[in-house]
Amino acid sequence: MKEKRVSPCGSGTLVRRGDVHGILTAAHVVHELRDKDEVALFLTKGRGLFTFDKGTPIFSECVDANFAEEGPDIGFIQIPNAKVGTVGAVKSFINLDNQAAKIEGGQPDLEGSLWCATGFPVAMGDQKPDGEFLHTTLFGLVSLGVVDGYEERDRFDYYSVGVELNADDSLPTSYAGMSGGGLWQITIRRDGDEIEAVDKYLSGVVYYQTEIKDDFRFIKCHGRKSIYEYVLPELVI
Repeated sequence: MKEKRVSPCGSGTLVRRGDVHGILTAAHVVHELRDKDEVALFLTKGRGLFTFDKGTPIFSECVDANFAEEGPDIGFIQIPNAKVGTVGAVKSFINLDNQAAKIEGGQPDLEGSLWCATGFPVAMGDQKPDGEFLHTTLFGLVSLGVVDGYEERDRFDYYSVGVELNADDSLPTSYAGMSGGGLWQITIRRDGDEIEAVDKYLSGVVYYQTEIKDDFRFIKCHGRKSIYEYVLPELVI
């Protein structure tokens, strides 16, 4: 039996706007998937792969996509309606209209919150033969960091999220594979030593990692403007 080898291309966030469902991700992930015969989603532990045939999803990249540090690098993959029920049976879609309404009602300050970059680093996964099958393992990562920079250029905005690699021995040395994953801002309430999560905001898309310097690197992400002022009206059709 011929082994079917899986090549991880990146991460993404399942989102919906009205009746349109899809994957919010990086443009370079979309670009790489366009030429694949099959596109596979790892949805949840123990459920294996969910695959689309070539040409089934609708791929969209931002205009003038640039796969370097400066970007822009954000995209969207629309899941056909016939497949939405299968995906939705095991995973929830983030409602972008609800997220946009919360942000329009008052964006939380960048400071005083938890910032979480999410995705599936290749370095934390593995592939090995398992009888007549090829067993593929991926591990999701929620990486806590701080926003060290914010800027707007043209129609897009960008966050730099600093990650101290020596703070936790379990962190991978490379974040390759997390491209396209979501950046979340979690507002918190403090009561003495107790910390309580108040709300969460889908606030960005991971697309680039800088070189390591002094056990520290930056994860470059598109921000809220890129999602809610560009992706929603331009890419989510």
